[in-house]
Amino acid sequence: MGNKNTEARSYLEECVFCVWENMAFLVLGNLLFLAFCIPPFIFLLVGEVFFSLGIACFSVIPAFSGLLHFVAKIIQNKKPAMRDFFLGVYRFYGRSIVLGSLGIFSFSWLLSVFPYGEEGLSLAEVCLFVLSLFSFLFLVILSVYAVPIMVFWDLTLKKALIQALILTSHYRIPTAGILSLGFLVALLAWWTKLGLLIILPSVWAVFLCKLVVKLSQDLAFSDSE
Repeated sequence: MGNKNTEARSYLEECVFCVWENMAFLVLGNLLFLAFCIPPFIFLLVGEVFFSLGIACFSVIPAFSGLLHFVAKIIQNKKPAMRDFFLGVYRFYGRSIVLGSLGIFSFSWLLSVFPYGEEGLSLAEVCLFVLSLFSFLFLVILSVYAVPIMVFWDLTLKKALIQALILTSHYRIPTAGILSLGFLVALLAWWTKLGLLIILPSVWAVFLCKLVVKLSQDLAFSDSE
């Protein structure tokens, strides 16, 4: 138990130190990421939700891969440049679109079976909605790990999802922690009227990348014993 607490403190200290030492680079990477988020955000403001989701599949998801590729350079103690962001977008664009399409299809299906104020729902309709909800959440959890795994080790999407499933099944508490941190980041961004968006996504990306690398190394070490 003490060893786990020590590892957790060490992980947090490394992340905080990394963010503090590379704040300027993180702001740069984050601004590049936000630039790709502008088109779907505009369509969302005018009420075109599904069109916004479609645009996000081709812009936000690949941009997130680019941001993780940018952050990966920092994690590897290298000096990142703008080209690292765009290289990440280009290299993982196809795989990012496929993953984003899966997410959008799952979310659209969830909305289609959502019981909007309906009365007298049948058991089959309730079960279908619950199954759709859990399927969507499961895909989100896998995607959180799959994207950095894909970026760090340049794996195919199938292999990245398999590795993400292994990490999720072995490390439930860290998985819940990084998802909770992502939810907290979203709340802080909303509470500050999107003011902290200039840095928060990059900060979460640092915590996510370091966690994925650490858990992958721990899993490889435990398997070798």
